Amino acid sequence: MAEWDRHSAMERDMPVMSFEWKLVAEPVMQLYTESTDGSYIEYKESALVWHHRFADPDFGSWQAKELQNHLESVLANEPVTVKSGAQIVEVTPQVGCPHVLGHHHHQHMMGTEVVNSQQPKFADFFFC
Repeated sequence: MAEWDRHSAMERDMPVMSFEWKLVAEPVMQLYTESTDGSYIEYKESALVWHHRFADPDFGSWQAKELQNHLESVLANEPVTVKSGAQIVEVTPQVGCPHVLGHHHHQHMMGTEVVNSQQPKFADFFFC
């Protein structure tokens, strides 16, 4: 596994994650909150979650499907994932994909970068 310390190039060079997608997602969620009694939005540091556990079960589930489709449509070009779960619809940033990682980080994680003239270090896993 790659060894990281606070002086590591991997940590210093990681791009700052943008949360501009929240400016698009939040008003859409607000519309569904206003039209669905018993629903509310949970604001997390890196996610927005629409809850419908206190709404009418049938109407809440129907609104959740509509909201998920609406969010997937308006956020199609954003680096986010829209998913539904137990009485929620959640929007979270995509993490660990090649378009987020720079070439250097990809080389380091895949073990193609030689560190201190030693054998390459391989990551235990690499996900997208």
